[in-house]
Amino acid sequence: MKNVLSNARAAGSAPRAHPSADAPLDLLDEDHLRVRTICETLDRIAGADRPERSDIFAAAAFLETDLPLMLKDEDDDLLVLLRSHVDAKDGAMLDRVAQAHAALMEAIGPIASALAAMRKTRDAPTKAERARMTKLATMLREGMILENARLMPLARGNLTAKDLAVLQARRVQRRMDDMRAHRSPAK
Repeated sequence: MKNVLSNARAAGSAPRAHPSADAPLDLLDEDHLRVRTICETLDRIAGADRPERSDIFAAAAFLETDLPLMLKDEDDDLLVLLRSHVDAKDGAMLDRVAQAHAALMEAIGPIASALAAMRKTRDAPTKAERARMTKLATMLREGMILENARLMPLARGNLTAKDLAVLQARRVQRRMDDMRAHRSPAK
């Protein structure tokens, strides 16, 4: 008999979404779980006198690579595909999601820079950096509430099999392009 706790994730572990999986909306759900984990990580860094290196590196990697990819998946693909299936009321909600994503992209830069410096020193964040991290975590949480409550159900109820195939193909291509861009040149 399977132990009930065997499915529980360890505290602080971040599930990884794999581009080879079949259901792109399930992958977006996994991305949303990772956002929740990173919010907790940002809160720990903001509250620490000497942040854990693993927290600094996890938050930096997420903000520099994973979050921008996720936002592009949603802005360039999911929202675009959904617009052809929804009415004006839902279109307004899609506009709110896009605006929230733009604000997130603006907020990432200063925090990513602070985390890059902290990777070297592990110094506590400044008061301003703490405030920015806390604000970003709040923005991410508020965005996930809207997306989980409205966007994802709308996507599950309206996207066709063809739409899902397009969403998946673009997600995979985006990650392949990102890997190529970050690969060190052969020597």
